[in-house]
This record gives sequence, structure tokens and C-alpha cells, in this order.
Amino acid sequence: MDSYLDRKAAFARDLAVRLEGSGPGVLAERTGLLESTVRDLLDGTGELMSWEVVSACLAAAGIDGGEVGDVRGRWAAVEQAQWDERGNGLRAAFERNGHGKPTRIVEAYRPKVPWRRLAARHPLAFTPWTEPVFGGGRRLPDPAAARDVREFYALLRELRAWAGSPRQSEIEKRSWGMLPDATISAMLQKDRWRSASDREVTRVGHFAAACGLPGTEVTRWVDAYERVRHVPPPDDLARAQAEAADLRQRVAALEREADDLRDRLAATKTQPPVEADAARPESVDGARVDAARPKSADTAPAGTARAGAARAGAARAGAARAGAARAGAARAGAADTPRPDAADTPRADAMNAARPESADAVRAHAAGGGRTGATEGGRASAAGGGRPHAAEGERAHAAEGGRAHAAEHGRAHVAGGGRAHAAEGAPAGDSVEARSALSSRWVGVGWRWRLVSAAVAVVVFAGGVGVGRLVGGTGPERPMCFRGTLHLVGSTAFERTADVLRSGYESLCPDARVEVAAIGSNEGVRALTAANAASTIAMHDGHLKPDSDEIRVRAFRGFPVALVAFAVVVHKDAGVTGLSVRELRSIYARGGPTEWKRLKGGGDVPIRLVGRTEGSGTRTVFEEHILDEPEPELSSRDCRRKDEIRAAARIIRCERSSQAQILDAVNTIPGAIGYAELHVAANARRYPNIRVLSLDGRRPDVSSAGNGYPFVAPEIFYTYGLPPNGSPAAAFLTFLADASARRLLERAGATTCLTADAQVTTPCQPT
Repeated sequence: MDSYLDRKAAFARDLAVRLEGSGPGVLAERTGLLESTVRDLLDGTGELMSWEVVSACLAAAGIDGGEVGDVRGRWAAVEQAQWDERGNGLRAAFERNGHGKPTRIVEAYRPKVPWRRLAARHPLAFTPWTEPVFGGGRRLPDPAAARDVREFYALLRELRAWAGSPRQSEIEKRSWGMLPDATISAMLQKDRWRSASDREVTRVGHFAAACGLPGTEVTRWVDAYERVRHVPPPDDLARAQAEAADLRQRVAALEREADDLRDRLAATKTQPPVEADAARPESVDGARVDAARPKSADTAPAGTARAGAARAGAARAGAARAGAARAGAARAGAADTPRPDAADTPRADAMNAARPESADAVRAHAAGGGRTGATEGGRASAAGGGRPHAAEGERAHAAEGGRAHAAEHGRAHVAGGGRAHAAEGAPAGDSVEARSALSSRWVGVGWRWRLVSAAVAVVVFAGGVGVGRLVGGTGPERPMCFRGTLHLVGSTAFERTADVLRSGYESLCPDARVEVAAIGSNEGVRALTAANAASTIAMHDGHLKPDSDEIRVRAFRGFPVALVAFAVVVHKDAGVTGLSVRELRSIYARGGPTEWKRLKGGGDVPIRLVGRTEGSGTRTVFEEHILDEPEPELSSRDCRRKDEIRAAARIIRCERSSQAQILDAVNTIPGAIGYAELHVAANARRYPNIRVLSLDGRRPDVSSAGNGYPFVAPEIFYTYGLPPNGSPAAAFLTFLADASARRLLERAGATTCLTADAQVTTPCQPT
């Protein structure tokens, strides 16, 4: 009568008497448990049910007070008998296990002795679960009710509440160390829904078991997760589909625009050369000069050509500048002209949109005594808001990505914020080309030319799709400026450089405010929603996977900004100055060294691994670029010694949530090794005890990425779909393609991902 099975049968009979009048179907309906679970409890079949299940049935039957305490005492006696008969086998299995992840032991013994917690690993100790305190009206959530993965994780949090809201450390001990505290935190965080790995399936099972559910109920939760693991929230999916449809329409419109431009330009070859009329004076409110309005070749007057039309937009109160020549960003031959009287202000006829085949027939007239400055090779461009014109038989065409080119001897390229550049190599003797820069404020421009100008303002996106995308916008002063607030969230490794960009941008655009929040790469990506698509950009270390939900379903767009170098760092007491990648991998691998003295030049101190928490972009780069496998399991909270529950772990390893915390730990703990962004890690004044290691004999440096330094990755700025035109996100991305942003990045010690013509460099492209 004292055996476990005898005690369990007697307990089942007593419980059935107490619950008499409430059949299995009724109890299942009231508790949310499966009817088969309730039936097994009352019949005494299968293994012992947890107190969480027993107490739920008692509450559903209206039993409370002292009677519940009596049932609890009987249940505890049965559990003790179970442990007395079977606990020694579990204890011996743990003692034989030399590693910190006893997966097979858990799988083998969980059904046999499930209701004990691993209180310590050295000396090995198992104790009964902490008795939970349950709230009123308990009902087990139904995992089948989850329509998507976000709702499933919300139900997982409800499951924890159903189990009496055990602390994360309690769940960790109930799972016998299979669910580290950091993993539980990630599973229970608000709005979590991104993880869809096979490892997460196992974690869901361990979590359900740690909440007191029997095997049939655990299977129910695991199956529910399998069903929705790849199903994003419906609101996000609907928005992504709508944005995709809108994007297709915009691409089609741009293709039609490009076809129309090609037809018009082809028609110019059949038109005879036309002479430009002499400039005629006209009163135009002070020094204002009308901007040229292009006309089609079919309606252009035969004797009129509009050439070098200029306006004095922001300079009405000052001198009108005419003929400011530009070759890229360089200016040559610009001359200030005195402000004419209203009656004598000339108005230059602008060139017709139909370009002549021969530039000899075109005469460009300078307005009001101003002179046209010739650039290298005989090129001249008129400053102001006029349209760029192609001479000498050049052909202008709008490419699908939104770039405008003038073929033959030169090309005009407009990058990011809408600046027009004359390409080198234009002939010097045939004619003077009138090329005008795009105005910083698009005033007096028809909707058709607004669309073309927006197409020319291009930012190249490479996040998972590998094609160009448009980021237009018309800021109040210039296309790259906005009024309001932009949020840069994500990577802690890029925080320092992001602050440099923020400061430079706010100086350039006084009405704009940029807030940088370093919350981690993956947390930054999670923060992107359709609601904040216009005002939030996520900073992520490295590219997202092309098949990730963010790229595949939610249509995130990625903008490569800069190449970031990371450093492996150690406390100086470690004794080493460099490691080969092979040696570094051995430190993190099973069976590798646990003391620095086993490595050449190493000191007599234990190796202490300090890593980032799961979800860190820097950790992902470290695992994928260096280790080629995941980091070892967590074994320590203080980074100095193993936790009792993980005393059998091979090596000391702790986790920190930011690179600053990693560097602080490595700086203060002898034998510690970690990783962080190079420029922050190399701050000897702040971290005097840290040594930056070379890898395979190469010092960490972004510029040496092409020479073999392996620990580098591009910093990618992600947006939720295509940022709306004129939004803070679109304006800031336009700024990043500008030369001023490249100079800021170089000043911060980063290598920009964009060339001068807005092309993504090879190291920054997806691999």
C-alpha cells in the first residue's frame, strides 16, 4: 500500500469521490483542459497529474478552503512516493552527464518524475516545486484559438498566469535547466512573434511542461505552435499586401513615364535645328527669372528654344547668381550679377523640350549681364531651378531604378536629394551646354515633372530583394530635410556612429529631430510597424535572411549604410595578444580549452565567455562569421563562476544585453573574453584592462576587410516597406546618399557602403 502506484490509485479514488457530480465533460468545459486529461485524472490512469491540473479541477467543482489543503497533502504524499522510487535514476543520470545541456536526460525522465525542480547541480539537488498561489476564475487558455504566431505567444503568457505566475528562475529550475532565464524573457516579451525555428518548438514544449501540463496537453501546445509559427499577424500581412500592390502600381507608372520619355526623345531626332530667340526684357518682380517649362516636341514653336532658365528662389533679397557651373560637386566660373531694375530685368527664353540634333544651332543667352562659367572640357551649367538639358546629340533616359542619364559624351546623374552633375568628357568646341541643378524646392513644377524628379532622387535598397527602390520627397527647404522627429532604433554596436549622423543631420536640417535608441538589432526590427513606417528606421547588424518573415511577408526594405568592424576583446590577464580563428572556435566548442594557459602565451586564469543575449545582431554576426555555430549554453549570471544549477557545464559563459555591458564585464573580470564594435572597444581610457585581439594575424580594421579580416558586417537601415514620400524616413535615407553623410561616416571611422554615384559597394551587398 506504500508503493507509488498504490498511493496514486488511492488518490484518484478519493479525488473522484470529491468531484462526484462533475463529470469529465463538465470539468473539461470549466477548466479548459482536454476531456481526456480530466478522465485520466479521475481514473488514475497514466502518470501523476501536476498540482496545477488537480487544483484547477477542484476549483471548477467549487471545492475550496480546508478541503483543498487536505487534497494537497494527499497529492504531495503520492509525489514523494514517486520520487522515492524513481528519483535515484534521474539523479544518477545527471551526475553522469558532463555537459550543461542534458537534453536526453530530460526527454527520458520527464514523464517518469516530472514534478521536481533542479535546485542545484553541485552538489546535485532536486526539490519539490514551489507551491503556487492561484487566482480566481482559472481557465486554461486554448492554444487552438491562436490565429497567428503573435496571438500564440500572448496565450503562452496566459498559460504562465494559469500556472500561478511562477518566476522565470522557477521555470528555469522546473525545466531542469533546459530554458535559461534569458530564453524565457525572450519568449514572454510583449509582441514577440518572429522566432520560427525548430529550437523554438522544443522550447514551447518545455515551457508548457514547466507550467504543469501533462504530455497530452504539451503536445496540444506544440501542435498549435507548429500550425501558426509561419503565420504573421493578419494586420501586418494585410498592410504588406496592400503596400506590395501600391508598389506594383507605382513601378508600372514609372515604366509608362520612361516609355513616354523615350518616345519624345526619339522624336527629337526628326526635328530640324532651331535657333534660340534673343533674350527679351520683361518685368518679373525684381530679380525673379521664370523657370523653364518643358513642352512636347509636337507642340513646340519652330523658332523658340528655352535655354539656361534660372530662378532666384531663396536669393531674391540678394544678388542673382547666373551661370554657376557644376562638375559634380565642384563649381567653376560662377559670377555674381548685380540686381537689375524691374524694367530692365531680362527674361531668357528657355529651350524647348525637343532637343536639336546639332548643338551648333543652339545659342545660350546669359541673363542680365551674368556670364556662363565653363567647366572642364567646356561644360557649363546654369544654377537655379531649371531642368537639365542634354546637347550634342545626347540622349536622356529614365532607368527603372530612377536614375537619369545623358548618353553619348556625358551624363547627368542626380543622386539622393536631387543634385544634377555634368559628367566629364563633354566636348569643348561645339556648344555651351545649359545644365541646371534640380531646385531644392520644387516650385512651379507640374505633377508630371514632380514624378520624374522623384524618380531621379534614388536610394538603393538591397535588403533581401537586391533591386533599387525610390525614396522621393519634397522637404520644406531641401528634399533631404523634414520637420518633425525620426526614430533610429536598434543596434548598440552602431550607436556611436548613429549619434554622429544624428548630430550632422540636425545641423543641416534645424527643424528636424533624430532620436537614437540602441535597443539591439532584432528588437529594433521588431519595433517597425506599419503605423510608424514614416518615422522609424531600424539599425541592424548585417542583412536579414531573404526568406525571413520581415523580407518575405512584411516587405521590409534595407539600406546599406556603413561597413562595421567588430573586435574580439579579452581581459589583459588572459595573456594573449591574438588568436587564430581556429583557436577562437575551439574556445567556444565542446571539448575545447577552459583555461588560458592551454593557449600559447596564455595566463593562469579560467576562460570566461561573455556573450550577447539571444536576438543580438552582433551575436548573430559573431556566430555566422566567426564560430560557424551557436555559442555555448548559458552557465553563469555573474560571469565569474558557474551557477549551481549549471555546475556541470563545460565552461563559464554569461550573457549581457548590450555591448557596453560586455565591455564592462571584460574590463573587470580576469580571463573574460567577448566581442564589440571596434571603435568603442578600443577606448583605452574607458576600458584600460581590455586588449583587442588580432585574428589570423590581422588587426581589426574595416579597410582590411578585403584582405581577410573576418569580423566585419554592413550596418543595414531597415524600413517597414517603402517610406512615404516626404516622410522623415524617406528624407533621412535621401540624406544618407549625399556626400555630406559620407563625410560624416568617414569622420566616425566607418567605411561608407555607397559610392559617389549611389552604388552599393561589394562588401556591403548580401552574400
